[in-house]
Amino acid sequence: MSYFYYRIQGGDPYLKDGKPITFEAYVESGGDVIFNNYQVRVVSGSPDLDAPAGARGALVAGAPVEARHLEMAKRNVEENFLSIAPLEQLTELAMLLRRVYGWPMRRLQTEYKNPTKERPRAPEIAPRLLRIIEDNNVHDIELYEWARKRFAEQRKLYEPELSRDLQVFSVVNRALTTAGEILPWTLRKRLAQILFYAR
Repeated sequence: MSYFYYRIQGGDPYLKDGKPITFEAYVESGGDVIFNNYQVRVVSGSPDLDAPAGARGALVAGAPVEARHLEMAKRNVEENFLSIAPLEQLTELAMLLRRVYGWPMRRLQTEYKNPTKERPRAPEIAPRLLRIIEDNNVHDIELYEWARKRFAEQRKLYEPELSRDLQVFSVVNRALTTAGEILPWTLRKRLAQILFYAR
């Protein structure tokens, strides 16, 4: 859904007969690679799932993602990635990697940037459409759950230190983000060094 509206905002909506289609029509078409287990499609690395670029605004069809591709994706993660986590746990992942590699916490402080334009509020998804989305992404949903459980097990290895790090980082980073709206970069950098000193 986010990607669908991102394309509209970027001036490249999905089209049918030269006219933008609705989100409902996009879901009901079910024919775009982004809409069909795209995460497994990418993480599996399987060349038989490659899809050619389509014309501007066109839905791009690709080979269907199968259970074997899900297993390939899991194997790729196990063999090639130290850790992966759901997007909503990005900070926890960064804190875990900090513990593994001994990075100072100040290296993870996020820099204030100009705020992005607010996107139009996306409508609620009707239950019927939600079922179609789930049916078209069963392998992605399974990969997500597998990755979430795997990351939870990895987190346990670094507790209780990881939870303490997250609390400190949350408070200090929030203060630095607020300060970043008014202070010049050199002062923000110095403030981060002081607040995150020896962490």
